[in-house]
Amino acid sequence: MRFIAALMVLFMCASKAIAQEKYVNPVDGNTYVADWKTYEPKDGFSAQTGRVINAGARLLNTQDEFSKNVTVNDLSKLIGYAQDLLARISSEYDEGGEILLQITLSNEATPKFELSYQGEFKKELLQAFHDGLSSIELKTKESVVALQVHFRVKNA
Repeated sequence: MRFIAALMVLFMCASKAIAQEKYVNPVDGNTYVADWKTYEPKDGFSAQTGRVINAGARLLNTQDEFSKNVTVNDLSKLIGYAQDLLARISSEYDEGGEILLQITLSNEATPKFELSYQGEFKKELLQAFHDGLSSIELKTKESVVALQVHFRVKNA
């Protein structure tokens, strides 16, 4: 009987390990392994209009770590500011593509922003976007947490 119970526990652990997915981060090159969860608004998504679309966000730490360090409201403001900034800056350019913005928040320093992109973006656009983000002064309560926001920029 103990043998069967041990096999069941082993099977449950193995199936949990199988359910976890690897994510190779194109920004920092690290591999993250987790049971990724997707959250959606209760009423569904409303269609985004405009040239810059938020194509999703990925937490690179657990949800528990985020809730201990930063509020959902602060994260929402941060992501909204980044999207609005990118929309303003990209209005001066015709190129489009995708930008993956990695944001690392800490309790000791201002946020760190790293970009990875695909498309025909001019370096001036990417630099202006990065420079504009440097005005953000959000700090965590306890420790370092990171997230990524995926933006799509339509060609003008």
